[in-house]
Amino acid sequence: MATKTDFDTSVFINCPFDDDYKPLMWAIVFAILSCGFSPRSAMEENDAAAIRLDKIKSLIEDSRMGIHDISRTELDKDSNLPRFNMPFELGIDLGAREYGNRELQRKKVLIFDSEKHRFQKFLSDIAGQDIFIHENSTSKVIAKVRSWLNNIQATGKPLLGAEKIEASFKLFYVELPNMCKDLALDHKQLDFKDFVYFAGAWIESTA
Repeated sequence: MATKTDFDTSVFINCPFDDDYKPLMWAIVFAILSCGFSPRSAMEENDAAAIRLDKIKSLIEDSRMGIHDISRTELDKDSNLPRFNMPFELGIDLGAREYGNRELQRKKVLIFDSEKHRFQKFLSDIAGQDIFIHENSTSKVIAKVRSWLNNIQATGKPLLGAEKIEASFKLFYVELPNMCKDLALDHKQLDFKDFVYFAGAWIESTA
């Protein structure tokens, strides 16, 4: 179980892991780090002995905030079936807030979809939630994440502006291949922890 401080700064990311989505995921991670919070993902651990669902439940329990992108509902090319992992994990997070202890009832959730009103066709039960539309745009993702986190922190100095974060993200993305070369890493094949390391180092060095 995370400490109270870890819980208050941790943001669980529930999104697709494929290469097509990766720029959006990295933009989410970069925005979270730029705002002073800690991104968490099931991708951060590769323990084959760990049951995936238990790992996800633990991350949700340890994170006050959760970002859920439910946009990937297309049929799989091989199975001709949709993937329900993202809506399922969203349900666990909403359930933790609804039925958990007092600490878990403080949880905050941000839900993304790619198009307006699209989710009503496949997940109408969340029609009462505020769903944010990213249109597969990294700039929109960054702006929404920054605004959401800024509203969560009740007091204090406003977080860094979205335009500044986006500009830094674009510069970082250009420089990332060179940063990876020093450690003989392929910037296209970075795992979650690798990306968090490089993004965090960039943000610290350019602050």
